[in-house]
Amino acid sequence: MDADLSHPPDRIPNLIEPLVKGKGDFVLGSRYMDGLWVEHWTLSRRIISLGATMLAKPLISSAITDPMSGFFAIRRDTFQNCGSLNPLGFKIALELMVKCEPKALSEVSIVFKDRVRHLLFPLLPLLNPQCAHKHQFCVTGAR
Repeated sequence: MDADLSHPPDRIPNLIEPLVKGKGDFVLGSRYMDGLWVEHWTLSRRIISLGATMLAKPLISSAITDPMSGFFAIRRDTFQNCGSLNPLGFKIALELMVKCEPKALSEVSIVFKDRVRHLLFPLLPLLNPQCAHKHQFCVTGAR
């Protein structure tokens, strides 16, 4: 989930529900599941996003509508079976889907908004000391 509130925090329960109920190993928040649900995007940004989505589709399940989403949840055991990760860049979900090979992928619909806050990145080390750098991928959650 992005720290700038572009992903809706109120959808977190919907995102983790399939994991808790054992109906999924990896759940994405999709901007495209029920049409295009982004606010205030320019035409060029929409074209770039849809182009990246088309390029990613051959790498994952064809049922997934938004493989480039940054709003996702993954089961701990699925994550631990991933092996080597190279989380440089901003599309860690795609890398996790490819390398972790989750057995059950699912999506929940979200509305993606432009950045609401820019000041949360400096707070990441306070929220989770493992996230000392804003581009570092970190795992949080219950043990």
